Amino acid sequence: MVRVISSTSYAFPFKPFQLPSGIILRPLIPMILKYKNNAFTTGVLVDSGADYSILRYDVAKFGLKIPVKSLHDEGLTVSGISGEKLNTVRTVIDCTIICGYRTHDISLPVYIILDPEKQPYYSLLLGRDPFFYEFRIDFRMGYTKDKTLGKFVLYSEKHKRYFCGIRFTFNKKEMRYIRDVANLIKKLF
Repeated sequence: MVRVISSTSYAFPFKPFQLPSGIILRPLIPMILKYKNNAFTTGVLVDSGADYSILRYDVAKFGLKIPVKSLHDEGLTVSGISGEKLNTVRTVIDCTIICGYRTHDISLPVYIILDPEKQPYYSLLLGRDPFFYEFRIDFRMGYTKDKTLGKFVLYSEKHKRYFCGIRFTFNKKEMRYIRDVANLIKKLF
């Protein structure tokens, strides 16, 4: 069961997976991925070991109808835990986190691995940049004797700033906008 903790917090149970070595708990978030007029509902893996978010090629091309070939010059070479280098393309998709009766919308830059044979298991791996800047994530395991139980909680991050002695609270998107405007003003003067 998904539980809303507060207006800016979301709690999800870990999903148990049976492996040959035993049961492992994985942090999966129900999410709607969107690109233009196309949407794809799936469970996405929160991957604290990934620098960036990786979208499966087949989900990008067939599920979201992203014109992967027209994005060809915008990617980078990434490498996973094996160190193998993989070519990617980059785009931005809109995502809706589903938490019980509530939703939370975010825009997410994603990289699509071009080699169809080297795809991640999950539709989307949520890497640290920028997801971990938007949310603080609390992995709660081991609070019971039952190792098949656990949960993780997302807390929407608000960044606090002072201006003329007054404290303002901004979310990450607002901070990016303020930084962009400040950089534009610096260039003009």
